[in-house]
Amino acid sequence: MIHRSDFNRWEQIELFGSLSIPSEVHGYSIGVEFMKEWLINKFPKDHFKTVYINGKNVMDDFRRFNKEKILTIEKPALAIVPSINVDYDRDNLDLELGGRDVLVRASKSYKDAFFSDFDNNLFVGIQLKQLEMPFNFRIRVSTRAQQLDTANFLKMACRVGATQKHFLSMDFHIPMDLILAIAGKMKFEIREQKIVNIVEFLQYLNSHSLVPITYKYRTINGHSEFFIRLDNVYTHISNLDQLSLDDGTRSGHIDNNFHIEMNSILKIVVPSYYFFYSNTKYNTTYEQLSSSLEALYTYRSIEPPNKNNKGWDQYLSTEWAEDNGFISTIPFKELFEGGKLLDVIEYTKTLGVSPSIFLDFSLYAETKEMVDYQIDWDKMELVVNKQIMDEACKITIYIDKGYYNEQVTAMKNILSSRVE
Repeated sequence: MIHRSDFNRWEQIELFGSLSIPSEVHGYSIGVEFMKEWLINKFPKDHFKTVYINGKNVMDDFRRFNKEKILTIEKPALAIVPSINVDYDRDNLDLELGGRDVLVRASKSYKDAFFSDFDNNLFVGIQLKQLEMPFNFRIRVSTRAQQLDTANFLKMACRVGATQKHFLSMDFHIPMDLILAIAGKMKFEIREQKIVNIVEFLQYLNSHSLVPITYKYRTINGHSEFFIRLDNVYTHISNLDQLSLDDGTRSGHIDNNFHIEMNSILKIVVPSYYFFYSNTKYNTTYEQLSSSLEALYTYRSIEPPNKNNKGWDQYLSTEWAEDNGFISTIPFKELFEGGKLLDVIEYTKTLGVSPSIFLDFSLYAETKEMVDYQIDWDKMELVVNKQIMDEACKITIYIDKGYYNEQVTAMKNILSSRVE
């Protein structure tokens, strides 16, 4: 129970608690993505001609290579086989004896929440756990000399026989049932299990959150959803097993296809569950992915910088997907609705000045930035007219906050002078 003061009078408010269990696949995907980059970045750029990851989307190769390259395994080739130890619980530290009905916490329910709205009695917190993920890396080269040189390089670059730690910035997925419960409580319009005014709702979330909350495209189910960003998350890699080398295969009088195997164990922090407190009871549950085309792993390598080349801060980042991969136009007006930014855009246009003076767009597809597009400020859309091979195009918007704040002040002065 918490207390709230209304007109110098205290009243008790009873909070109802609910648990929301996120998808385990999201944490698994983060681990696979990190370990792939961890190994590949040890080598020069484009060193591996073929990269195979067990469990990835079956169409992943077809959007990068032509048919001849897919049918032929070009060397050097890398195969990554990830797995997960479902019995690992850090010697019972991550064991939840209470199940979904009893939540044992060392503090009051709302004291350790990362999202706290005391005015509306809404509190959201997170309980973390650690995943143990064994990885088998298998490298194929053409000659014995390449095998020995690569093995010697791996020993030093990956610190074979030792352990290491890393501190990562990670996005943790927030279950949609929890998001909809908050939106419903705050009277945001919801249609077909989707929030209509995303920008205004995102502003509300971040105004009461201790950590950044973002809205991004989630490739495993094809929907844009909400994530929290945590920095300096401890991650541990164990490379205690020695490398394994084979004698290759013989075709006629030629030896070929020499392999090097390395086993690593990753321990990574992921969400165990979210706890949600409100003065209203909600039936939160666990996330179930229903798509028949889902893969355990979908790789997205693009992460736009926080500032552009003009030094402007990132305003938001989202993604746009088309079924056939051809993007003609991307409407962006709805991204600015729900705040003063749209008013500043219209005010700037009335001055005969392009809003590009304080807003900048960056588009990324096929692991690189797209520059051949135009901005139609009258229709509020990006004109792309381009076929892309990725399943989505990432859009990042940057804003000159100095100009924006100056125009907000100017608009206020104009309105006040009219009243006078």
